[in-house]
Amino acid sequence: MKYLILFITLLLQGATIQLSDQTHYKPQKLQSYSLPTTTPLYATARVWDKDLSFAKKFAIVELGGIEDIQRIDLFGFNKVVAYEWSAGFYKDENNYFIDWVKKHPQTLLNEKPNKEGVYFYDMCNEELAHKRISYLLEQKKRLHIAGYFFDWANEEFLYEKELAALKESFHSKHPYTSYAKCLEKFFKILKDAGALVISNQAYRNEELLEAVHYDMCESYMTQVKKSTAMANIEGAITFIPTTNFVPLDEVFAYFKKFAALKAKYPFQEMIYMNYAAPILEPHGDILKTKKPRDIIYYNYVLAKLGGFYSYTEVPFDHTLEYDHIYCVDLGNPQGAIQHKDGVYWRFFYNGFVIVAPHITRALYLRIKTPGLIDIKDGQYLSEQDGWTTFVLEPIYYNFENRYLPQAKVFLYADKVLHK
Repeated sequence: MKYLILFITLLLQGATIQLSDQTHYKPQKLQSYSLPTTTPLYATARVWDKDLSFAKKFAIVELGGIEDIQRIDLFGFNKVVAYEWSAGFYKDENNYFIDWVKKHPQTLLNEKPNKEGVYFYDMCNEELAHKRISYLLEQKKRLHIAGYFFDWANEEFLYEKELAALKESFHSKHPYTSYAKCLEKFFKILKDAGALVISNQAYRNEELLEAVHYDMCESYMTQVKKSTAMANIEGAITFIPTTNFVPLDEVFAYFKKFAALKAKYPFQEMIYMNYAAPILEPHGDILKTKKPRDIIYYNYVLAKLGGFYSYTEVPFDHTLEYDHIYCVDLGNPQGAIQHKDGVYWRFFYNGFVIVAPHITRALYLRIKTPGLIDIKDGQYLSEQDGWTTFVLEPIYYNFENRYLPQAKVFLYADKVLHK
């Protein structure tokens, strides 16, 4: 009922958005068109042996660890970063640096691997830090890569209950310093040497943001959970994955937190890394998978609302991540996030983004502009008497018996469409 009485009014360069109705909704399928494009910031990717063309569209791509990258033809990529676990390594890993570490156990926080088979670096051991920096810079030069993505890039693991022995080991070795301070020094040396440094959740020890180019947060909008039920999905018997949505009050709280950190420290951007399960459709006794396009749009739009960047991984099948939306150029923001009755939107120079997280019936709105491009549906929306009506429709996911959020991206036709 609240959507029937919804009324939105705001000014943008003389235009308003208002409630409309279906009779004024005039969509036309776009046959061939050219839209303004941009180079999206970042993507992570497993090794896509069949098709690397999508990954090449991004300014920065993490294509796996050093061993993975040396097996890939990197021609045509802009910036490739290698995955590097910041905190340690597994006992079955081997390279000349790790072999040296194993022969010098005093450089570790645990001289024997824990029950998961992990060794943890003592990042305040100067000899280890020097050797590791030399190794990483040498590999950067050999592979012609830009730098590294450091996973688990903070000292929080020392305070996990099951790793309490590591904290005790560290403090016995370094009673007057912090792990984070040594990690900051390590990142800064790499950064000053010309390596691109991207961290994962360095903000948890916020001083680390002084020494990195980009930081990342994972699953702060959507995340994948596995149910207790199993099924035949694309020919494999596996647990059924589903996408969980983080409550919006938590999402917006992190927007505020990260904006404050970005204003305080010199890092360039917070990258939101989100995860989605494929859309599942029953076909006899087998579940077929489809790209979770609505969830990809949802994460993209949410990040745009907050002034950040988001990429969505589909761990079940990474080829289901491909989507052109990352390459669409919205232009610079023209104001902050707006909201009314559970609908959120933000205007940009070339268009606007809008999301209705809990919509269960079609909502028709109009904007005073001579035509819109609905990117998601591939439609041109014509104007009537100077107004263009668009629609936000509910998305019902039959397999899970629930509605998904509706998120859309619109471009102003008069600014961007080249017929």
